[in-house]
Amino acid sequence: MSFSRARTVSQILINMVMNSLVHGFEHEQAANISLRAALGSDGWVLMEYADDGAGMDAVTLDKLFDPFFTMRRGLAEVASARTCCTT
Repeated sequence: MSFSRARTVSQILINMVMNSLVHGFEHEQAANISLRAALGSDGWVLMEYADDGAGMDAVTLDKLFDPFFTMRRGLAEVASARTCCTT
């Protein structure tokens, strides 16, 4: 993996964790976040990310991959990770 791709993947993972912490959990709530990675038979890295936070309602879930969609305008940088993940 080239340095630029590794840096992109790192930023996506950081954004996903921050998104979970900012949007998924109340203050001082216990949080479980898991990340699993495996090398697929085709040579691609497969990643599975999950948290047990509050989740999203149907309206929010429908907008998940809309570029720069956010429920908290002051934290818009977190929303951009979802767009990066789909490319």
